[in-house]
Amino acid sequence: MNNIAVFIVGCIFIGERCQEVFYENKILGLKYNEVAEKLQISIKTVEDHISRALGILKTCMN
Repeated sequence: MNNIAVFIVGCIFIGERCQEVFYENKILGLKYNEVAEKLQISIKTVEDHISRALGILKTCMN
């Protein structure tokens, strides 16, 4: 399976809010504080979501 397919499959295992935070930060390029403000969550929550998403995607890539 190619990397793009693995990435898409990995996204299935990431919760909806986690996907939203990941998208805003990694795809749209918003900074953590910008994501936090936009989604009305704390910066710590943004950090937790990004960490969780990257962990899931890393597991799927292996």
